[in-house]
Amino acid sequence: MNGKNVFSTPELLRIMGGLELRMNQFYTQVARKFNKPEGIRVFWDSLAQQESVHSTIIYTLSNMYRNNPGMFKEIVEVDHATISKMEDFIKTSEDKINNENFDLDAALQEAYELETLEINEIYDRIIESPKEPFLAVIDHLIESEDAHLNALVEAILKYARNDSLREKARNLRATFSVHEHI
Repeated sequence: MNGKNVFSTPELLRIMGGLELRMNQFYTQVARKFNKPEGIRVFWDSLAQQESVHSTIIYTLSNMYRNNPGMFKEIVEVDHATISKMEDFIKTSEDKINNENFDLDAALQEAYELETLEINEIYDRIIESPKEPFLAVIDHLIESEDAHLNALVEAILKYARNDSLREKARNLRATFSVHEHI
C-alpha cells in the first residue's frame, strides 16, 4: 500500500461528519475553558459554530450521494496519516481538554494540527463530476475551511505564547496567498 487508505464515499462522509461534529464539541468546550479575554472566547465559539455548519454540509452531501451516486466517486483514497490523526482526535479530544496541562497554547496547537490536515483535498476528491450543485457545496465547504485556517493563524499570532507555534502560524500565512489577506 502507498500510505493511502481506501474508503467508499458513504464511509468517508460518515468519518468526515464525525470529525466535524467532534471539532464542534471540542471548540465549544475550549471556549468554556478559555473564555478570557473576550476575543479568544468569541474566536472559539465562532469555530464551533462553523464546524456545526460543516457537519450540516456533510449531511447534505450524504443525501446528495444517496440521490445521485453517479456524481460522486465510489472509492476515495485518503492519506493514512490524515485519517489516523482524524480518528485519534475523535477518540481523544475530550481527554486532552480535561488534562491539567492543557493550556491555551495547547488548545491553539491542537486546532492548528486539525485545521492543517488535508481535509480540503479529501472533500475535493469526493466529487466525481464538476456539475452543480455538488461543486457549489464542496466549494463552500473548502472556502469555509480556509476561513477557519485564516482565523486560527490570527488567533495564534495574537494569543499564543509559544514561539514555535507562532512561527508555524507565520510560516503558514506566508505559504498560502489566501492567508496574506486576513
